[in-house]
Amino acid sequence: MKKEIILFDRKEDCCGCAACANACPRRAIKMEKDEYGFRYPVIAKEQCIGCGLCQKACSFGKENTYSSPLAAYGLQAKDESLLARSASGGVFAMLAEAILAEGGVAVGCALEREEDTLRPHHIVIETADELYKLQGSKYVQSETGYIYNKVRKILSDGRRVLFSGTPCQVAGLYGFLGEKKHPNLLTVDLICHGTPSADMFSGYISVWEKKLKGKVLDFKFRDKSEGWGLNGSVIYEDAFGKMQKKVISSYRSSYYHLFLAQETYRDSCYRCPYASLSRPGDLTIGDFWGIEKQHPEILSQKGGAFVKEKGISCVLVNSEKGKAAMEMLARRANVTVSKAEAVAAENKQLNQPSVPGKNRDKILSIYRKHGYEAVEKWFFRYQMRRKIKKKLLSLVPKKH
Repeated sequence: MKKEIILFDRKEDCCGCAACANACPRRAIKMEKDEYGFRYPVIAKEQCIGCGLCQKACSFGKENTYSSPLAAYGLQAKDESLLARSASGGVFAMLAEAILAEGGVAVGCALEREEDTLRPHHIVIETADELYKLQGSKYVQSETGYIYNKVRKILSDGRRVLFSGTPCQVAGLYGFLGEKKHPNLLTVDLICHGTPSADMFSGYISVWEKKLKGKVLDFKFRDKSEGWGLNGSVIYEDAFGKMQKKVISSYRSSYYHLFLAQETYRDSCYRCPYASLSRPGDLTIGDFWGIEKQHPEILSQKGGAFVKEKGISCVLVNSEKGKAAMEMLARRANVTVSKAEAVAAENKQLNQPSVPGKNRDKILSIYRKHGYEAVEKWFFRYQMRRKIKKKLLSLVPKKH
């Protein structure tokens, strides 16, 4: 009798990496959306042969056995053009350029316009001319599709692969491949807060198109035109067909603000087993927030080589392959030796998972019933109430 396969019991037990769907030899598993747009695997029982390969590929429910970092660094690319296009210090772009130059490929999340919206999904690029598609942070869950199968095929052809993603996606790749001994594979996991759904992001883009009376062509979560920080930008085609750009602050963006407030992530993000200094990637990268406190001597204001306003990356080296990659990066960047604890001081997701924001249930309920436009309206009403409350409190005489 065929064994019944159960992939997870509760939504919080599935990160949506799709390793199980990639592992199924019969393509019996489809990643289907729930009412909030988060994708979960659903097994077509008539196609399933009960082999259990999907369960074997799943890494999320298993204990985190990864070791602590071998080393930690702060890094800033010397190439000004590359640095300007990167969210922080340019680590990923430099790695990608090196591997592409050797005839390898780079894999990561791209925001591409499909079906009248911006779709976040993992793609393979083979030339440096395509690198812009993978650069920059994307604060939304990327659809991995069958990318792990593509990576395995490229590796079997003897080519090098640079794979970047959230830690659960990197762990999902290793779970799918079945082992970590792939000399041509270099993995980079990102310091991740959590991931809202692609559908919620799509709804937010639709709101912007109504505001701008145009077509949104791209969205930059980290626009550095006004310095390194948390500004975003919308790139759009206006009603006259002219390309325009609008810089927005995270405070004034409903989607961005709710993301930073930890209100809109999938259930699994709040119990992420990789939110620690034990990471699955060969390298872990992110923003080196608080570098002015940890290493003030390296900044240009103190006579150092690092210009803070242009963005500085933190790098955790987690393996010997990561160590070799870091030695390559050092030839093209300003580098300072740091400690993992210094990197984690203001990167809280290296200490523990995100905690659900107090309005999460309300926001998801509004979204489920009325769509993202209603979330947008709620957000601005909420912001106005907070301003009024703060103003009233300021008028109350202080007790001495």
